[in-house]
Amino acid sequence: MELYETLAARHSTRSFTGGKVPEDALTRILRAGRAAPVGMGRFSDVKLTVVETAEGMNRLRAVLAKDGAGDALYGAPVFIAVASKEGPVGFLNAGAVIENMLLAAAAEGLGTCFIAGCLLGSKHKAELASVLKVPEGFEIMSGVALGVAAGSAPKKALEAEFETKRI
Repeated sequence: MELYETLAARHSTRSFTGGKVPEDALTRILRAGRAAPVGMGRFSDVKLTVVETAEGMNRLRAVLAKDGAGDALYGAPVFIAVASKEGPVGFLNAGAVIENMLLAAAAEGLGTCFIAGCLLGSKHKAELASVLKVPEGFEIMSGVALGVAAGSAPKKALEAEFETKRI
């Protein structure tokens, strides 16, 4: 898929079929995440955790449900957590990594949803860090719910939908 077609096709998916994510597609999505720009080139400041087993997803969902989030992962069969060293640069790094993965997944024809609020607002951060195997000194910034989308969304027009000033 050409870049601008991918941008137009990318949208948040909140319903997944449960179909398996092809291993080769997941590998390319993770590579895209690793290609993101990271502050000062400190790639060791970012950690990814791929939850792809039913047991792992059930454990993750159980912790998130303690905060009353229901299925905050929308039935996705895969979740990629992004953890970074704490601080504002960590959030920027995570955002760049996630956007690359979201676009790569769209190019692969897969559905995604950028997940942040239920992770950042969790009252069970230590338990989440344990389930996601996040090392000490790192904080879970956000993640990507990933899978085969149940249904499709229309492609977006690439014209600006929000005010843009040019000076």
